[in-house]
Amino acid sequence: MDKSYSILIHPRQGTRIRHLVVSRRFIRIFTCAVLTLLGLSGWLLADYLWMKVEREEIKILSDQLKVEVATLRTQVMAQRENLLSLKELIENSQQLLAETKLERDHLKVQGAHLNEKVTALSAGLKEELAAVNARHQEEVTILHTRLKDGLAAMKAEHQEKVTTLRTRLKDGLAAVNARHQGEVTTLRTRLKDGLAAVNARHQEEVTELKSKHNEELNTLRAQVQVQQEKLLALRDRAKASQQLLVNWKGLRKKIQDSLPRKRRSSLNGQQIVGELETLLSSLEDELEELIASMPSEWPTKGRLSSRFGRRRSPWTGKSQFHSGIDIANRQGTPVYASGDAVVEFAGIKGGNGKTIVLKHGQGITTLYGHLSKIYVKKGDRVRKNQKIANLGNTGKSTNSHLHYEVRVNGIPIDPRRKLLKRNSPSSKRAD
Repeated sequence: MDKSYSILIHPRQGTRIRHLVVSRRFIRIFTCAVLTLLGLSGWLLADYLWMKVEREEIKILSDQLKVEVATLRTQVMAQRENLLSLKELIENSQQLLAETKLERDHLKVQGAHLNEKVTALSAGLKEELAAVNARHQEEVTILHTRLKDGLAAMKAEHQEKVTTLRTRLKDGLAAVNARHQGEVTTLRTRLKDGLAAVNARHQEEVTELKSKHNEELNTLRAQVQVQQEKLLALRDRAKASQQLLVNWKGLRKKIQDSLPRKRRSSLNGQQIVGELETLLSSLEDELEELIASMPSEWPTKGRLSSRFGRRRSPWTGKSQFHSGIDIANRQGTPVYASGDAVVEFAGIKGGNGKTIVLKHGQGITTLYGHLSKIYVKKGDRVRKNQKIANLGNTGKSTNSHLHYEVRVNGIPIDPRRKLLKRNSPSSKRAD
């Protein structure tokens, strides 16, 4: 039998002493119950602390996702603004193209007016020649009539006088015919010379107008093509950004779905944050590479001496197309790369003398001509604002300057339109 224990209970004043008899089995059960309650309380306390830590981690992760989503929304808004500006530029280009078509129609009308003037001049000269021939014919007819009348009157008087008059008549007729023939020949020569001069001048004007119109059309087509390529690239980036936002929303949903799972939820959240950080890092690296490769910096310091487009040639004096810009400065001035690129050519290139051609990607190349010294070679990778050469006067050049070109898919464009920064080349830093 289990032993029993007697517990003395002190009574209150005025009552008698009481004894409580408790068995050993009851004490064991009571002890186990107390220990079980203590263990359960400890387990509940640990679970409560663990849930509190998980809630803090999930709160931090949610704040990070909110900040990243806000950043992405800002980027999407900036890209929308870029799309709107490109759309406005395309509309301006289309308007300029329409104005060019109107000018071409106007030139066609002017050509038709010139043809009408030439036709009218030819008709006037023919009428004048016909009038001269008729006047001379009338004079000859009058002279013949007078001579016949004189011969008829003098024939009866003296035969010798008739012979003399016949001789004089022949001489007069020969002189009149000779003078008439000379005038007719002179008029014909003047008519041919006038027609040839008018046709030559008209042909030169038409050729020059056609050349100017074709060059302007080619330039506009190149600019429109470049803007379309930029628009497509920006659209692709916007789609990628939207897809990335959708992926982020899906990941966020996964996080919310995984909240009931205690220990795996924090691990999934860390993996998702890692994936998001990897995607953001790759996107930022790609954008930084694209921005760095764009030729947006002035290649040297100096004065803009010649602009892009048509100009008067310093060698022939005639109008010709200038496929770049010229920046004048003293010989030896440093020349810098306008963007990250690979050296495609470094050496002597025709009238440009010592020349460097950089390949920036996306079909964009830049050319640096009339250099005095070259510091890079073919195949080298250069960074934006890296010194690549010294300004000079080599090749076909009138003074010390840098000839700078930007081409997109082989078509020259104006570097000052969209690529170069708004400041002047004189603000470019020196060594």
